[in-house]
Amino acid sequence: MATPLILILLGDHDPSIVAHQAIPQALALTAQALELTVEFRWLDSTSAEQGLPRCDGLWCIPGSPYLSRRGVLGAIRAARERQVPFLGTCGGLQYALLEHAAAIWSMARKSPRRSVSCWRP
Repeated sequence: MATPLILILLGDHDPSIVAHQAIPQALALTAQALELTVEFRWLDSTSAEQGLPRCDGLWCIPGSPYLSRRGVLGAIRAARERQVPFLGTCGGLQYALLEHAAAIWSMARKSPRRSVSCWRP
């Protein structure tokens, strides 16, 4: 049996949100179609303050505003720094843009004479 891919679903799980009901089903159908073993784990925003666990991908799910902005931004930063594949949908994408902008701003402030590119060759 193949080693499962571990996908972290970052956000405050709420079973009344339709996307939160659909995401596990979508992952199961996709894994089946691609003949992969995928394990997903919910990571709420306050638990994310403790750090991002080892994973093969991070999906910042809809449902913002999250209970812990710090936790979500920290997990997104960790994924960027560790080059973990990332998907942000709805509020998750907005938080990713905030984190990325803060990282670029920080680099620009440290080296004001050098241009900072957000694109890799």
